[in-house]
Amino acid sequence: MMLLHGEQYLEIKKYPIPISGNLVTTAKVIEILDKGKAASVTVSTTTKDRSSAEIIFENQATVFIRGSGGFGGPSKGADRGAATAANTPPKRAPDAVVEEKTSEDQAALYRLSGDRNPLHIDPEFSYILNHPDLSNLTGKLVVSLLPSSMDCASSASQASTFI
Repeated sequence: MMLLHGEQYLEIKKYPIPISGNLVTTAKVIEILDKGKAASVTVSTTTKDRSSAEIIFENQATVFIRGSGGFGGPSKGADRGAATAANTPPKRAPDAVVEEKTSEDQAALYRLSGDRNPLHIDPEFSYILNHPDLSNLTGKLVVSLLPSSMDCASSASQASTFI
């Protein structure tokens, strides 16, 4: 099976994020699309505080599975609100610009979590696939952590959704 991470949506429902607690995450498949030679599968997860049942995070992730299409299902997905909304940047200067350099061995850290995808570590493999970003998810992690160090972090509405 050839699986490719397609998209990710995260909404922080409780801000600031609790620094301790007991959380429970539940997942459900919300969409399976037939893309011809491939399938697109979207999974939704909700993370709650175990004792209060308060929702802390909502997340949607879509993967593209090559070689799994052609089963006759729908080819176009439903509107999932902010997770599928067009991401049109405002026509103004950004509120803030922060530049951070990630570690040279950042992609290798994925290996510690069991990630064996050569795209995430091998420059020759990624070059063959014309995919120069070895640590795409690392960049997303850095971006998602940055608001905590910015002035806008005190406003949950400015720092709660990451696509």
